[in-house]
Amino acid sequence: MHHRSIVRRFALALFSVAFSLSAASEQPNIVIFITEDQSCDLGILGTKGLDTPSIDKFGKGGANFTRAFALSPVCSPSKMALFTGMYPHANSAVRNVPDYGVKFPLPKDKDSSELILGGVHEDLPTLIEILRDNKVFTAVTSKTHVQPIRKFPFHKGYAHSTTPEAAEGIVKNVVKHSKDRPFFLWYNLGSPHLPFNAVPKVNEKWDPKGGLVGDGCVTNVDPKEIEVPACYPDLPAVRQDIADYYGSIECIDGIFQRVIDTLGAEGKLDNTLIIFTSDHGIGLHRAKQSIYAAGLQIPLLVGGLDTKADRTISHPVSHLDLSPTVLDYLGIEQPETMIGKSLRPILTGTQDSFPERPTILTACHRYYSARAVTDGKYYYIQNLSQPKGGTLAKPQPVLNQDQYKPGEPWFNRTYDATVAAKGTLPHKLLKQIVEGGLPEEELYDLAADPWMVNNLINDPRHREVLPELRLQLLEWRSKSGDDPKNLKRQTQPAK
Repeated sequence: MHHRSIVRRFALALFSVAFSLSAASEQPNIVIFITEDQSCDLGILGTKGLDTPSIDKFGKGGANFTRAFALSPVCSPSKMALFTGMYPHANSAVRNVPDYGVKFPLPKDKDSSELILGGVHEDLPTLIEILRDNKVFTAVTSKTHVQPIRKFPFHKGYAHSTTPEAAEGIVKNVVKHSKDRPFFLWYNLGSPHLPFNAVPKVNEKWDPKGGLVGDGCVTNVDPKEIEVPACYPDLPAVRQDIADYYGSIECIDGIFQRVIDTLGAEGKLDNTLIIFTSDHGIGLHRAKQSIYAAGLQIPLLVGGLDTKADRTISHPVSHLDLSPTVLDYLGIEQPETMIGKSLRPILTGTQDSFPERPTILTACHRYYSARAVTDGKYYYIQNLSQPKGGTLAKPQPVLNQDQYKPGEPWFNRTYDATVAAKGTLPHKLLKQIVEGGLPEEELYDLAADPWMVNNLINDPRHREVLPELRLQLLEWRSKSGDDPKNLKRQTQPAK
């Protein structure tokens, strides 16, 4: 009896080990394909004059979140917020920081972090730290743009990857180096960030002398076939900028398809969750670095694994939910510091929304401070401060250089064209974002006015929605640790 008991316990132990190994081998891979400075512009999102067949097909085969938002309208804070599952006002990373690059693995003999401009708090777990602690192979492309870099310890990094051929090589290399471990690939693509000609040139879609203004144009988008966003004047220079921006997105479509094709060729596609998104909206004024939807509403398409096909979700979600989603699929516990929700119940079709969370918060912190909430229909803003020190002639104190500089290296045509369009609504809106004069409160209809040029705050037909949105904003600020005192606790260099 004693002998049989020992044998039985030994057999159960073997079964337990076998089950654990099987479960580990079935852990999925995760690919987050993230563009830079891309608003909700895709064929599947109804953008006129833009053809993105590969991304559209992917979106139709999975979930298309049409009301998805970034956590910051500028690069570094957006990425650091996503990786911590916290807003910039809670993790301290409120402005762009030095880009460490992709020199991984990190050197063991010295600290490589550069904290002159700050970074996330030392005591906050980042997604990359959690994944490494749980034996997931982590890789990043193009750049990191996060600090302190020691809290984002990817296993391997790859240089700029702006062609389909480069994408194929990277995916193959990640599969090779991950061996029997699940992998997490942060496929960061530095486009359609300004200059809009960067990726089209590499992919031979650029004419240096053509276009509406004769200083170059993409060859894959006709500027006459597009719609100019309502917050910018419909002038040749602006129309060409938007066409070039779209042309860059069309090049991205081919790169994204090669990532999917290579995952399939490597036998990994069926066991990989793929997320397509952007770090924030288009890099022009009144978008990037602003509270408006042009800077914070982003594409979010998810497919693979148990994602139900042909799902269009209008319930508001955000990058706050991406790290929880990744951890959920990998079977890793979500830390308490991450206040977002796993999207898995929505992806699998179990539910269409989070009834207990009817709104999402957006925020901007740099150059001026503002908060907003949206229920997917209305977008309500409270401007907490005003841009200071800038003029239309000298906007540098309140805008990034890429938002206004016409020459090297950004080639922004839109800013000067808008400055010259005196007497127009776009000129008035630009003046507000540069010289101040933003309304204390703003309200917009997201469907009817996605570029937010018609403020409904004083429209009596919409006053009934304001009390609830104001309450939601107050609750979100409390929930997300939105206390100005938090920003005084900056990350310090390692001792």
